[in-house]
Amino acid sequence: MAVTTHRIEATYVPEVAKVVAMLRGITLAGDTGLVPIIVESGYLNLVRKVMDGDPTDADIDLVVNDILFYICNSVISSVSYVPRKANKVAHSLANMALAIVEDKFWLEEVPPSMELIVLEDVSD
Repeated sequence: MAVTTHRIEATYVPEVAKVVAMLRGITLAGDTGLVPIIVESGYLNLVRKVMDGDPTDADIDLVVNDILFYICNSVISSVSYVPRKANKVAHSLANMALAIVEDKFWLEEVPPSMELIVLEDVSD
């Protein structure tokens, strides 16, 4: 398991930010050797675009194409939709990233501020 939070200085519409976050997560997993990569997202339209293999939104085409590149190279074993309420940890990490001053990275450990959320998620 690897977790990272990055402050992005650019201003994106939420859909573009979610696509960029997915690509960064895939890149992190690949760079740290955590393969095969299982991608779960609460953004159903993005999951559909990736699974269809044919991005049609000019704002996110290039990033989706990068995700498709990873899929074609068999680094990603699955991409699936998970509703936000079933993935509280990911949603909490995204909110935490809004308030960070510097990038943070955890490998094989849970960020201290996420421990309680992970325990609640496991018990549900």
